[in-house]
Amino acid sequence: MVRRALSVVVLALAVLAFLPYHASAQSTSGDVTRRGDVAVGYGFMYDNGTALPLGVLYSEAWRVHPKFDLIGDVGFHHGSSPLGFGSVAINVANIMGGLRFSTRSAFGSRSTEFYQVTAGLTRESLYNVGGSSAFAIAPSTGVEVGLSQRIAIRPQLGVLLSPRSDGSWSGNLNFAVSAVFREHKAKAK
Repeated sequence: MVRRALSVVVLALAVLAFLPYHASAQSTSGDVTRRGDVAVGYGFMYDNGTALPLGVLYSEAWRVHPKFDLIGDVGFHHGSSPLGFGSVAINVANIMGGLRFSTRSAFGSRSTEFYQVTAGLTRESLYNVGGSSAFAIAPSTGVEVGLSQRIAIRPQLGVLLSPRSDGSWSGNLNFAVSAVFREHKAKAK
C-alpha cells in the first residue's frame, strides 16, 4: 500500500514538473480578464495507511484581486481497507472554503503556480461502523496549465489535516487533477 501511494506521489510530481514546459510554447492574447473558475476533477487520497483511489472534486473560485481568489471546495473519496477476513469501505467527504494565491510560473505564459489554504468540515465514515466529523485545514499547491483561454488543467498536491480524538493531528495526503473552466469578463475599452 505504501509503495503504491509513493508511486502516485512520484507520478504527481512528474506531471507537475512536465505540464508547465508543455504550456510554455503557447502564447496568451485576448481582451478579457479572469473573473473566476469552476473545476471538476479526480482525487486520490492516502488516509492513515489506506489508499482511497476513488475521489471526485468540485470547486469554484471568485477572483477578488489579480492574484487572489476566494475558493469553495467539495470533495468525496472512497476506498477500502483490509479488516479481519474481509475489508471495510472507507469514505471521506469534505466541504471547505479558503484563499488561493496565484503567480505566473517561470515555465511559460500559460502556466500559473498557486498556493491555497482551505478550512472546513470533513467527515470520515466506515461502512456499518459509523463515522466522525471534524474541523480540517488543507494547504495545497499546484500549477494551472491553460489549454485555451477558457479551459485549463490543474494538478495539485496537498494535505488534509484534521484533529484526532486523542489530541494529535492526522495528515491525509491527497493528489487531484481537475479540468478548469474559466469565467471571464470583457475589459472596458
